Amino acid sequence: MRRRTLLAVLGSGLLAGCTSQSDPSETPAPTEQSETADPATDTATATETTQTTTSGPNYAQSFRSRVQSRVSVLSLETADVAELAYTSTAATREEVVTEMAYVAGYFAEVVGDGWSVTTLRATPTRSDGVVIGEWRAESAWAESFVAGDLSDEEYVRRVLDTLTVEAAPDGG
Repeated sequence: MRRRTLLAVLGSGLLAGCTSQSDPSETPAPTEQSETADPATDTATATETTQTTTSGPNYAQSFRSRVQSRVSVLSLETADVAELAYTSTAATREEVVTEMAYVAGYFAEVVGDGWSVTTLRATPTRSDGVVIGEWRAESAWAESFVAGDLSDEEYVRRVLDTLTVEAAPDGG
């Protein structure tokens, strides 16, 4: 599945230059996590896709469900642009980026299934309610990624390039 490949890119150190910390001991965790978590997720995702492709309003529900498997969704408002607010469990910038990759991967899957929003705007917050930052993923990028016209590296890079940081994930 492309999400597994996307997460492998994270494990390869692509993001080391995009974060303020570069502790190699933290890098293997996303890859190990994705390898152990994906078989169950892949089965659930296949089921959800079958159930949600017939009706537009269910795309947002499917996306929310997928995202909820990784982070706590505070709100998801959809129209032309999907606005997602979630509570991050990240303690480091690398972990914030890993969460972003999961959410962006789920967004690509649902866009690939037919969700017709133009953009995902996401706002991760800490558990104390402080906004960590904002980022976005464009549907055109997601469509190109799903079609194989955009590499995993380029898709992640485009999403990361939109990240604006307002506060440290650990409160420091």
